[in-house]
Amino acid sequence: MHLQEIAPSPAARTLAPVALALPLILAAAGSAEARSLRLALMDGWISGVPLLVRVDVLEDDGSPALDLWDGEAQLSAAGFTVSPDRVRLRNGTGTELVTLSGAGDAALAATLGALADTRQVRSLAGAPSQSASGTLSGPLVEWSGIVNVTESVTVPEGTTLRILPGTWVLVQGAVTAEGQPGACESTSGPPSRCGARITVRGKLESLGTEESPVTITASDPDAAWGEVHHDGADPSTYTHTMLTRGGNSPRGGHTNTGPTLRTTSSAVTMERCAITDAAGKAVTASGSELEFTECVIARCVMGPEIGGTSLLFDRSHASGFHGSDDNDGIYLHGQSAGQDITLSGSVFSDGDDDSIDTLDSDVLIEDCIVREWMSDRDPDTKGISIFSGEVTIRGTLVADCHVGISAKGQSSGADVHIERTTVARCGTGILADDKFDRPDLRIRFDITSAIVQATNAIDTEYPQFPDDIQIRYSNISEAWAGPGNINVDPLFTAPDERDFHLLAGSPCIDTGDPAATPDPDGTRADMGAFYRPSGAVTLFSRGEVNGDGATDLADAVTTLLYLFAGREIGCEDAADVNDDGLINLTDPIALLDYLFRGGEAPAAPLTCGADATDDTLPCGAGGC
Repeated sequence: MHLQEIAPSPAARTLAPVALALPLILAAAGSAEARSLRLALMDGWISGVPLLVRVDVLEDDGSPALDLWDGEAQLSAAGFTVSPDRVRLRNGTGTELVTLSGAGDAALAATLGALADTRQVRSLAGAPSQSASGTLSGPLVEWSGIVNVTESVTVPEGTTLRILPGTWVLVQGAVTAEGQPGACESTSGPPSRCGARITVRGKLESLGTEESPVTITASDPDAAWGEVHHDGADPSTYTHTMLTRGGNSPRGGHTNTGPTLRTTSSAVTMERCAITDAAGKAVTASGSELEFTECVIARCVMGPEIGGTSLLFDRSHASGFHGSDDNDGIYLHGQSAGQDITLSGSVFSDGDDDSIDTLDSDVLIEDCIVREWMSDRDPDTKGISIFSGEVTIRGTLVADCHVGISAKGQSSGADVHIERTTVARCGTGILADDKFDRPDLRIRFDITSAIVQATNAIDTEYPQFPDDIQIRYSNISEAWAGPGNINVDPLFTAPDERDFHLLAGSPCIDTGDPAATPDPDGTRADMGAFYRPSGAVTLFSRGEVNGDGATDLADAVTTLLYLFAGREIGCEDAADVNDDGLINLTDPIALLDYLFRGGEAPAAPLTCGADATDDTLPCGAGGC
């Protein structure tokens, strides 16, 4: 159907002003997105020194777009070469260490489909700098601009080091005799083997802002610096601070590498920070208190390794841990009395060992996503690996792992509680592992309101204790005795695209544990990590508005007539192209952009299906 084939009519005359404005409507199509893109980086750049670029995709309420499973943002700056020029996003967030080649100020842009953001980055060529080394003196020392740490620095008791917004801290690194960083062996190692470090025994305040972050990095990109070590320090804070190219520091623990951030008997809080591209692990902590909020840990040999330490890891991302051994996303040794370890709303992805590894610790894992722990090197790579202790896993998705959730013990057993959790696309879903040939140990799993879909759903190496795996009101991809258990297709929305929400009509809706807290709509708990509102739901095709079975220009016209001429629509949900729960001009704009300019497709379901999101738009007559 072509626009000129529409016969003149009162409705068409009503539409005429909109048709005449069609080029302007199409030009504005990018505004149809309910999501937004946020670009974060330093507000100044130094020639030859890479800067960390962070890209986040946000929902319209400002929350992270966790359902954006994969994405790739393109980077560009007029008059500059940007290398690399892409940032991979997992579940709405990604980082990359980027080098700019050019002269003068730059406008760095990031684009992802119709989403875009631009940041102005001023050249710091010729800017004054200061040097720092040795023990700082005075109650307050402030760093700003460019600070060259030429030898290790100590912040003594009674002194506060305050790093002001926009500061570049360039730390002297080292390359070992073997030609590789990361071989520092002792706290007193010579400069030829260890990078310079900042030891804090007083207090550190790194006060970056969203518009003007702080960066602590290597002065020579090829020679990693050491660490920031909070050693019996006063409580310290980092905001909008990026620590990159560190980790050439005293080695130890799993991976036998040094950290970029080390805490000993100290409290450290990090908000909107990043620790990336390290020669060793990201963090080592003992006897400490740590909080990470909206942080990113990426491309290190290993993520944080903590012991005797309380931890809150909230709405943060950990990804990209590769090597020959113990390349875990996070390693949680036992905590001390009164200390809690909570991983909440966070994403752990892509590594060569285990995503979340525990050792004699009590841990709460809640509302997290654990994905892509399926190393070619290790056929036993696990999403969550539990070694003794007690772990509760709630509202969490574990996908694309050799083993989804495993528990083992050596001198003592383990207790694992799994609630409202989805394990999907794994080789083995749940494993009770007798790794150390201890047939007398008790490895207990208590599983309720869960979905476990795996090649081998439940595997226990302790058949002598058949009651140690209790499963209730769950959907298991092999028959398992227990009250309320089922063994049927859960009807995920699009499992091949990693959308594990439930379709209307899923047998997992309202069939979870009746004793559990009801779902937000007041009905009985669903099985799995993603609750779906109850009630009769009509299947429809998003964008197919007029009910003729095809998605074309006529559907955009029907929506425009609905908006401007009072035309009725049988299924209003079909007209909500961007799935924001509203029908307005952005919807036909988005549909026209998709049809004629190759823009983003309408939100799911593009073919006949159910709405995976909760809104009040009706869909009566006109559904497919």
